[in-house]
Amino acid sequence: MYISTKGILLRKIKYSESSILVKIFCEQCGTTTFIIKNAFSKKSKLNQSLFSNLALLELSFDFKPEKKILFLKDATQYYPYHNIPFSIEKNSILLFYNELFYKLLNQSGEDSVLYSLLEKNLIELDNETSIAPDFHIHFLVSLIQNLGIAPINNYSEKDCYFSLEENKFTSLYLDNKYHISKEASHYFFQLLSDLERTETPRKSIRNEMLTSLINYLRIHNEQVNEIESIKILSEVLREN
Repeated sequence: MYISTKGILLRKIKYSESSILVKIFCEQCGTTTFIIKNAFSKKSKLNQSLFSNLALLELSFDFKPEKKILFLKDATQYYPYHNIPFSIEKNSILLFYNELFYKLLNQSGEDSVLYSLLEKNLIELDNETSIAPDFHIHFLVSLIQNLGIAPINNYSEKDCYFSLEENKFTSLYLDNKYHISKEASHYFFQLLSDLERTETPRKSIRNEMLTSLINYLRIHNEQVNEIESIKILSEVLREN
């Protein structure tokens, strides 16, 4: 079946002296692997430079579900990033997204709603004049809600500590990676209640929230495991 669809580039690896393998999250058919021959030739219309980190692509190919690796007939970037390559902050977020998306969507099926969420956030990241220090945290909360793994939002004056294992706010706080501090829990409650911009907390709380959200995703998806790029991200994003 010949199809045309949009896709987000998740990974590119060298396959041979002249070929690369690319893994792409496609709007119509989910995560798909393609082999690109003559990818290093300047004359090739599918040159390897086309497949940059999280590139937003328009694709044409013969879709065969029984095949593990397919051939692309054509590919173009339908939205080239204009600002991300020239911003350390934006590029750090992009690299973080790239690692997370690759692990999260490695074997994902078709999900046009999820695709739209990722696409919208990537374009917003590129277009925003000034990136809020918690831009990526707002996105992660919307992501877990989209994935259908949103926690119970039962926050109260008594139940003011979020437990990742229990998936809800509790009155008990244990000093471990499965419990979030009182201040970070309140910030999480605000994010869950209303995804409009809330007052940005200090850097230590943002870092705690970021680590906690990754741990939350790890609990629900074993492929996520460690996300190494959060160390760089936490250092690069400015204090606010």
